[in-house]
Amino acid sequence: MPTASCKERADSPSLSFDSAERQYIIRFVADQGAAYDLLAATSEVYFTPAPTGRILVRSGIHVEPVLQEGESSAANSIWNGTVTYQKWADAAITFDTTGGTQHITQSIATKGSYAPEGKTAANHLGAIGVTKDSVEGVDITVPAYAWSETYSILAVNVTAAYRATIAALTGAVNDNTFRTLAAGSVLFLGASGSVRGGENWEITYRFASIPNQTGLTVGGVTGIAKLGWDYLWVQYEDYSDDTAHDLGKKVKAVYVEQVYRAGSFSTLGIGTA
Repeated sequence: MPTASCKERADSPSLSFDSAERQYIIRFVADQGAAYDLLAATSEVYFTPAPTGRILVRSGIHVEPVLQEGESSAANSIWNGTVTYQKWADAAITFDTTGGTQHITQSIATKGSYAPEGKTAANHLGAIGVTKDSVEGVDITVPAYAWSETYSILAVNVTAAYRATIAALTGAVNDNTFRTLAAGSVLFLGASGSVRGGENWEITYRFASIPNQTGLTVGGVTGIAKLGWDYLWVQYEDYSDDTAHDLGKKVKAVYVEQVYRAGSFSTLGIGTA
């Protein structure tokens, strides 16, 4: 038997505002179950019809034989396939802007310094928690936006491969704009899902965002750029404070480190806009 094939018809798809139907012709497949499996493997789980830009999710697969009078499907081995798509169910979204914690070693400004009578406090140029050998710093609250999105997804679309995609993307930052937030500013925290029998999966996706920054100044070092989830740290050196007749600490260098890999959030299938 020739090689099995599954091709979309030239007059496909048919579209409405929030749904679509795509027609396929399946050839050289002897039974309906195999034709269904081939159509499921060939057709897209997510479909974005031009020019709408709307993301539709596969909602049904139907296969029927193309028969001449007196023929059996096994004899003819040709099938009509129909794949229907519908819009994602409206997401249930929760968010939290109570902020995150960040350890810093350099202040925005020193508002005051005090010493015993007759003494002058050493000027550490904004370094926080200076000891003889180190700069200990302090934990502060910084802007952070965390949110979750919950979707009801057809069981046929939540394959083992899709679940593996979610797992692989966990702990990655967006490599492109996501939910209007710039690349590098959103961290995917992972997802959790559940299903009962053949019903839809309910999956909750969790994200957190820290704004990207440019033009930062740290201890006299200017022009620093930092993506939201990059890690900034400061190297210090001793210097002689002639006024206080003491050693102070000053910034020697500032480093910005990438600590999270970048990934494509489009592979989650929940849209990026």
